[in-house]
Amino acid sequence: MTQVIIDIDDTVKKDADALFSNLGMNMSTAFNIFIRQTLRHNGIPFDVRMDSDPFYHPNNLAHLYKAAADYEAGRNFTEHELIEVEED
Repeated sequence: MTQVIIDIDDTVKKDADALFSNLGMNMSTAFNIFIRQTLRHNGIPFDVRMDSDPFYHPNNLAHLYKAAADYEAGRNFTEHELIEVEED
């Protein structure tokens, strides 16, 4: 058996420990499942993409910065005005 040491944010580890505990496993078991699924899929077993959340898509950043500036300036706006997602 080999040990692997990783760095992880304290809050992320705490939240992950709680989740895995609720699933009846510990961090080691969860990572072993992840590694086995990675090997089975011959790659990461889920999408790893920068634009998976349209809210953070690079095309929307200018709009987000403008919305933040408007908010700081005290401009009132509706929720609908905050997020305009461009369709690909």
